[in-house]
Amino acid sequence: MIRFCKSEDLDTVCRIAKDAWEKIFDHLENAFGKELYNKVNPDCRNSKTPWLHKFFAEHPDWLYVAERNGKVVGFICIMMNFNSKVAQISNNAVDPFCGEKGVGQEMYQKVLERFKAEGMRAVMVTTGLDDAHAPARRAYKRAGFKLKAEQVCYIMDLEKGE
Repeated sequence: MIRFCKSEDLDTVCRIAKDAWEKIFDHLENAFGKELYNKVNPDCRNSKTPWLHKFFAEHPDWLYVAERNGKVVGFICIMMNFNSKVAQISNNAVDPFCGEKGVGQEMYQKVLERFKAEGMRAVMVTTGLDDAHAPARRAYKRAGFKLKAEQVCYIMDLEKGE
């Protein structure tokens, strides 16, 4: 079942986010080097918690959870621009330890239906090109996303000049 997040779900949502982003943060830390990565994204491993709490406080109807057998096993944040009619799938994850299949696809279908009902004309989702994001890229393709624009992020440590 996909439903709106409740305040009592937030601790579980934040734990899922922390677990799901662990490999991504590891990859980025290795790519940038620990010292530079900590300058760019200090306390990254705890960064999703305040973001999710703020997002939920501002848009409780834009944060959904996936529930299986009474337990929250995933979440998805959405955004809608009612002027441009372009929606966005933002932070989303499935508990990497839940053992359930199809949770992500069920969440994507639910929000795609909402976007259509709200009159959105397009939807975007952004993810990384690294190996840690490979499962997300596969999931978005399965959900029907086809077009992509690749980007590269360059980082410079101004204190070291490199």
